[in-house]
Amino acid sequence: METITELLKSIESKLTTQIENNSFAFTVSWDSIYEQNKNTAYHTQNFVTPIVLNSLDYEVAVISLETFYSFPNITEGVNNVFAYKDNPSEESKIVEIPTGSYEIANIANEIRRQVGEEAYNGMSLERNDATLKAVFKLKPHFRIDFTQPSSIRSILGFDSRIVGGNEKYFPGDHIVNILTVNTVFINCDLINNSYNNGVLAPVIYSFFPNVAPGYKIVRNVENPIYLPVNKTQINNITVWLTDQSNNPLNFRGETITIRFHLRRIKWKYIC
Repeated sequence: METITELLKSIESKLTTQIENNSFAFTVSWDSIYEQNKNTAYHTQNFVTPIVLNSLDYEVAVISLETFYSFPNITEGVNNVFAYKDNPSEESKIVEIPTGSYEIANIANEIRRQVGEEAYNGMSLERNDATLKAVFKLKPHFRIDFTQPSSIRSILGFDSRIVGGNEKYFPGDHIVNILTVNTVFINCDLINNSYNNGVLAPVIYSFFPNVAPGYKIVRNVENPIYLPVNKTQINNITVWLTDQSNNPLNFRGETITIRFHLRRIKWKYIC
C-alpha cells in the first residue's frame, strides 16, 4: 500500500508544477486573428502542466508585453463612410475608407486618392491645431454629407448634417475624436482585487502606447503591481485586452505576448 501511495504521489508531481522559491514566471502568446464583431484580443491558454500553489497566499503581475499598435480608429461598417456631393441637387457619392489607424492627414490623403485631385480641390480637409477641429474648405457647389450610415463624422467631430453653402470655411462641431483609445487594459481571470471606475474588474495592468500606429509596442514594467491570485491550481489563464470603456480591441491579426510573474505574498512568508 505504501508503494502505491508513493507511486501516485510521484505521478501527481510529474503532472503538476509546484512553486519553488516562492516565485514563478510564465508567458502567454497568441495571434489575434481578426473576425468581424468579435474580440480577437481574447485568449485562453491551457497549461499542459498545471501550476499548483500550496495556498492562496500568492500574487501575480504583468512584467512585460509585446505587440503592435494596430487597433484601428476607422473600421469598415462602423465609421468608414465619407459622402460628398459635387452638385447639391444630385445624390451623394460614397467613399469607403479602409479599416486602419488614421490621422487627419491620412484621411485627407485617402479621400484625395479615391476621388481624384480635381474633386478633392473642391472639398479639401485640414486640421486646425489651435481649435483641435477638422476643417473643410468647400467650393460653393460642394457638400459633405454626414447623414449617411457608418459615417466618419464622429472621428472628424461633425454632427449628423449636410455641410456646405455660400461660405468656404467649415469647421467641425466638436474637436476631432481621432484617438478613440485612451487606455489599453490587460484583463486576466487570475485576480479579483481590482477596480475600474469604482466597479470590480479583473484589470491587472493598463497603459497607452508610446509609439505611433504601425510600430511595435514593447512594455517592460519596471515597477509591477501585484494582485492576489484567486485559485490554488492554475490549469489555464484567460487574458483579454480592452479600451478604457471595456470595449474589445481589434489587433487585426498581430501577435500579442504577455509575461506574468507569480510570487508568494512577501509579508505572509516573512512573518
